Parts: sequence; structure tokens; C-alpha cells
Amino acid sequence: MDDLINLTVCAATYDGVDSAEADYDAVKSMYKDLDLMDTFDAV
Repeated sequence: MDDLINLTVCAATYDGVDSAEADYDAVKSMYKDLDLMDTFDAV
């Protein structure tokens, strides 16, 4: 295998959608600003 694929999974629970969306936006921005990943998603 020459190409390695890294997968990072983070999980959290929230009392409401607003808190979850705020954390999602903050973490996504951090990863993009630090050039840590090329894709980011949430389910």
C-alpha cells in the first residue's frame, strides 16, 4: 500500500442544534486554518 488514508472520528452530544452547529463551525474552521484535512463532514 503506497497511499495511506487517515480517518479521524470525533463524537459529541448536545442539548440543542445551535450548540452542535457552533462547535461544528469552530472545528471545521480550525482544521481548515491549520491545513489538517482536505475534507470535513458531520452527520
